Amino acid sequence: MRKVASIFITSINLFCFFTLAAHAEISANITLTPENPLPNSTVTLSLESYSFDVNTAMITWQVAGRTILSGQGERALSIKTGNVGDTTTVTVRANVADGSYIQQSIKVTPSSVTLLYEAPQSYVPLLYEGRSLPADGALVRVSALPEISDNGRPVSPSNLSYTWYMNDTVVRNMSGLGRQSALFRLDYLNTKDEIKVIVRSPLGNTAMKTINIYPHSVMPLIYTYNQILGSDFATVVYQRFETVRNFTFKLEPFYVSINEDKEPTYTWFLDRLPSTPTGGRILSLQPQENSYGTKMLSIDVTGPDKRVQKGSTKVELIFDTRK
Repeated sequence: MRKVASIFITSINLFCFFTLAAHAEISANITLTPENPLPNSTVTLSLESYSFDVNTAMITWQVAGRTILSGQGERALSIKTGNVGDTTTVTVRANVADGSYIQQSIKVTPSSVTLLYEAPQSYVPLLYEGRSLPADGALVRVSALPEISDNGRPVSPSNLSYTWYMNDTVVRNMSGLGRQSALFRLDYLNTKDEIKVIVRSPLGNTAMKTINIYPHSVMPLIYTYNQILGSDFATVVYQRFETVRNFTFKLEPFYVSINEDKEPTYTWFLDRLPSTPTGGRILSLQPQENSYGTKMLSIDVTGPDKRVQKGSTKVELIFDTRK
């Protein structure tokens, strides 16, 4: 009597049903590459076994009941996935020389997740159109935008489970049901930090995404300043500034960390002599009448952690108020 066994397996983002019929008990596995297929992408299914020689077996692959590939040793099949939630059923049968056989069916359901990040405590000017970038040791917020379906129906992000990793280490206090966003402190000893998330649906469908976050240098920039109009972002004051009248500068310390327990430090020097600007970032200068000359203005910016987040800038001031 032929022995029949049934095996039911739920894996990362696929659901498999195995039916085994053989004179002697044999087993096999189907692997996916990539393990978590994306929508409208190519995925390779491979048949592997330690109980029989896959290379000599007669193998037949079917997709949605239609034979796509058949032949001796045809151990791999590549297919293209559909849209998010579209399920493709693939069946493989391997006939072994001793008359035994194994048949397996696998349902491939593509899912995807997008990762976006921001640096909520990295300084950028008010109404600045660009995004804030993290400096060394900065805090970053990473948000996942998943697209996962169960039984053809999209699953709400709040009903998904999120496992967050930083440099291959699970961040348990940021992981869990509905934890769509996570906060990470960049390691100032690294040139980059790898952030990964694995998102799982209630039925076990899975999506995974990894991004690398690179720290950005603190970038102190000087702009001319008006008490009514504010900083003139149309032109940055760089290396050289010529004037025939009084003027006011404002320092914009791009990407330095703020809202910390300690504030950043701004140190101004005028011809190597310390200068104390208003509020630490606004400096007004009044050249003497009927005079001319040059002065060197330099500024050092240091983040809350004195070991990291350092930047500097300098500009040569050329004034001529002669009538």
